[in-house]
Amino acid sequence: MADCSPAADDPLASSNPGLYDVYDGCIVAGLEAGGFAASNIPFIGGLLKGEVLEESGAFTPSVDMNTGDCGGWNCGMWAISAGKPSGDSAPGPCGSSATDLLTGQVDMSHSYGLLQDTPACEGTFIMSQLPAGYTCTGTGTYGYSGSGILPFSTSDRYFYCESAVGNGVMNLTGQMVKGAINAITDSTDPYYKLSIFNPAYYFLVHLGYSLPNEYKQANMGVPSSCSSFTMMYKAIAYWLNGDASMGCSVPSGGGQGGNLQYIQTCIANYQMIYGKTWPYPMPM
Repeated sequence: MADCSPAADDPLASSNPGLYDVYDGCIVAGLEAGGFAASNIPFIGGLLKGEVLEESGAFTPSVDMNTGDCGGWNCGMWAISAGKPSGDSAPGPCGSSATDLLTGQVDMSHSYGLLQDTPACEGTFIMSQLPAGYTCTGTGTYGYSGSGILPFSTSDRYFYCESAVGNGVMNLTGQMVKGAINAITDSTDPYYKLSIFNPAYYFLVHLGYSLPNEYKQANMGVPSSCSSFTMMYKAIAYWLNGDASMGCSVPSGGGQGGNLQYIQTCIANYQMIYGKTWPYPMPM
């Protein structure tokens, strides 16, 4: 897959590239694949970089130095939601309490990666069949019943089984998909190119597929007077809580402190990353 290093004329460059700009090349490429105008990439990309810090705590991948595990906060690309410690209720976001057809048990859902994508909600990063020689690790009740976090390593060939994706979920274009979640971290594996933990593919899917579809859904029927700024704020709120509104403002309510507060937090993170005030219209 493509290198995520920033271009020489990186439109998302910060004053600390080693800490904050490691994926800029793939963020820009993903937004271009999603059909977003080049003139809007600094705004959208900056907002998303602020969101990365809110969702995964860091840009560079890391693990718990004491256990080698990664769950919840501060794992960057390898972040995995940790069930109740991450604020989720069983059976997990968009999850199912049905028996997983692939494991014969109930497998809770989780969110993964820099922006905490949730295959059970979006139908992404799912392979319909396990390749020969691979097994599927059931997520069980990890994080929901005191059983800790999902099995994980920095050089594994994991596929995760969840009841929701095993039985079938509707993706963002209205198609039913089912299978197992590709969570391979071994970059030498032939299926790593389709892994939720491959940064290049991750951003291609999130920005080239998920974000454009959610942008359309969040802004159906809104007034033509709504600016591209307010429409993107609404799209991020829709991604977070599934909330939409018919006006130009960010929809009220929602989990994780509310939609508006979430956007404001992303903007505050941008200001920390770039060391300057948010140069665009504020959400309302």
